[in-house]
Amino acid sequence: MKVSHLITAGALVLGGLTLTGCGGKKKAAAAPAPTPAAAPAYPSCSTDAHCASHGQVCVGGSCVQCRDHGQCASMGPCGRCEANKCTKVAGCCATDADCNGGRCRGGKCR
Repeated sequence: MKVSHLITAGALVLGGLTLTGCGGKKKAAAAPAPTPAAAPAYPSCSTDAHCASHGQVCVGGSCVQCRDHGQCASMGPCGRCEANKCTKVAGCCATDADCNGGRCRGGKCR
């Protein structure tokens, strides 16, 4: 085969590739985005967002009050998360009003 025939053949192949790359063939349509799964029925959950409307968090597939002490801040400095429930630490106080007639000194009722 002559060199000029090889060059011509190469140009035809490259030309065909160029046409294909510029829209010579239709591209496949993109797959539709997956639809997000519906939230499980309360109190079941897989994310905190599933529990947010109840002011709770998701732990082990169930909505609960808390997973750490910070989520019990509404109870003041005496709020603690114990077994996924906000509880008040016994004898702890922030003001005298927390002490049922006693006095709050250093965070403890006296």
